[in-house]
Order: sequence, then C-alpha cells, then structure tokens
Amino acid sequence: MKFKFPKEYEKDLEKSIRIYEEVEKTHKGLGKLALFEVLSDIANRCVLVIGCSGTGKSAISNVIHDRVNRSKLKIDAVTVSGLRRIAKVLNFNTCTVIVDDLSKGQTEYSQIATVSVFSSLCYSHEITKFTGQLELQILGFHGSAIINLQPLLLRKIARLPEFETDIKNKTIRYYHLHFPTEENINPPSISLTWKYLDNFNLKFEDGVTKHNYYRFAFENFRYQHDKARAKEHLIAYLNASAWLNERETITKADTWLIYQISKNFRIEPYIMIKDNLEGRRKIDPNILPILSSIATWKTPKIKDLMFRFGLKKTRLYEIIRELTDYVLLVKNKGIVIPTKETKQLLKEIGEW
Repeated sequence: MKFKFPKEYEKDLEKSIRIYEEVEKTHKGLGKLALFEVLSDIANRCVLVIGCSGTGKSAISNVIHDRVNRSKLKIDAVTVSGLRRIAKVLNFNTCTVIVDDLSKGQTEYSQIATVSVFSSLCYSHEITKFTGQLELQILGFHGSAIINLQPLLLRKIARLPEFETDIKNKTIRYYHLHFPTEENINPPSISLTWKYLDNFNLKFEDGVTKHNYYRFAFENFRYQHDKARAKEHLIAYLNASAWLNERETITKADTWLIYQISKNFRIEPYIMIKDNLEGRRKIDPNILPILSSIATWKTPKIKDLMFRFGLKKTRLYEIIRELTDYVLLVKNKGIVIPTKETKQLLKEIGEW
C-alpha cells in the first residue's frame, strides 16, 4: 500500500517525503523502511529490522551507510571481547553501526551478543566489563545501530531471559513485510544527507502533545515498551523528524509521520507469543513470512510460494494448515487467501 502524505503536512515533511519518494521510484515497498532507518539513525536508536530473506533489508541499510554523515562502522557480528578491537572507534564518539545480516555471525553467541551489546551502548551510552579474562570500558558513545535479521534469529533472541530484562525496552523492532514485486539489481538512491542532534529537547508546538496523532503514536510504542520507555523513544523519533526537516519545533506533522511509520509495532503480539503473563516469549517463524506474502500479493499463488521459500508442495500445505488463524488454502485455485482477521490486521498497520 502506497504511503500518502497529507497535503497539509507536505511543507513540514519536505525531506521525509523526498527520501520516501526517491526510494519508491526504483524500489517499491522500501520507501517507508528507508525513512524509518534515517529517523532511527538521527534518533540514535538500536533498531532490529526483522524481515524475510530477499525483502530488501540489505539494500536499504547499504544506502543508509553510504549517506551517513558521521563516523560509521559496518560489521557482521561482535562479541563482548571483540569490542576491544573497535573500542577506539566507539569511545566518546558519535557513530552509526550497520549489521547487514546478523546471520553472518559465526556463532549463536556472537549473534546474541551483538544485539545485547549495541542495545546497551545506544541506550545507556556505555559498557563496562572487568573480569579475570577481560578489561573493557566504552564511555560516552552516542550513536545508532541498525541490525538486519530474519525471523529465525529473532526467535533465538526473544527466548533469552535477557530479552525481557534488558533488550526488549532498549531496542526498536521494525517488522518489514514487503517482498520486491519488480526485480532491480541496482541499489536504491537517497540524494541527501542529514545532520545529527546534540540533544533531544526540541520544543513542541502548542497543542501537539494533546493531538490524537501523538496519542496514537504513543500507543504504537506501547506494543513494544513499557510506558516510560515508550514515551522516551517516541520523543526521540519526534525530535528526529523535526530535525531531518530542518525545524527546531515539533509539529503535528511529526506526530502524524511517527504514528504512520510505527504502526507495524502492533504486529509484535502476533509474532511473539506468551503462554503465561510471566514467562518466555515464543515465536512461530512462519507467521512473518506468510504475513509478508499476503501484504505483498494479497492472494499469493502456491507455486510462487514454493519457489520463494524453497519448499515442496506437501510441506507448504502442512505449514499453511498450521496457520489457519491467518490464511486459508484454496486448492482448486492454487492460491492462499487471508482470513478476515489477517486482512483487518494488515489494514490496521497500513499494509493492505
């Protein structure tokens, strides 16, 4: 579904619109992701970009890396001990870290450590470890981390005790639902660069915090964070939106934009399932791929899904039968159709 900017907000969101439209011109379905990553970079957040293989995550993180206007670091994964090698780059510095594909991390330990380390650094600005084998201290770090990963890796991370106690509130999870509908081997383009905020205390235009869009955006963040952290992250993104568009005042246009691009946070309760009020989260790694297929093609063909995911027809049928809350199989037409609930969910998050 094409992202539409209201005419009344076009002047306030000129640069945001430019980024979105430049990417959409050559890579349909990736404009919103590109804009979200730019704002995340300015807001100095640690973002987990979760999406299936081949959905364009790397294409966008690569173009963001190319346009970053400060120190930058591109890695596959890092352990706590491995941080010693890059500590000089991070210590008392502002920096953008790009993890193109977390699955390239050689071990499960390094994959999990990467998320844990950068969620702490981006949020707390420091990390200190003094053990018998390790002395490490990084202070004064102010930067962002954009980490691309697939649903299977999210399942590993979400089942950790550390996810609930540490990672959950310090990271932003962005669920990217679009497969490319037109093949384009050339990378997307963003022609502008952006500046960074020294602090996140821009003034609010009168009445902005009482506007419905502010309240709706806050609700989106509440799907991922407790109240205090939700407000903190929301204000950081509102500041980033105003700053990207060369304003020192947060307006209603910013609340509209952040509300729109954070709608997919509402997917999280469907992706991360808990059997009890207190306990570990479980993830069915098939939910995000099927939602992505429905969001992209509405009624995808069985044959196309077989090629897309590299599955035999019998196994694909088995998976679809396990997902009857989301999709139904129409054998005589060779297609999969969304349930009423799935269609409603995708409409709610702006993907239908």
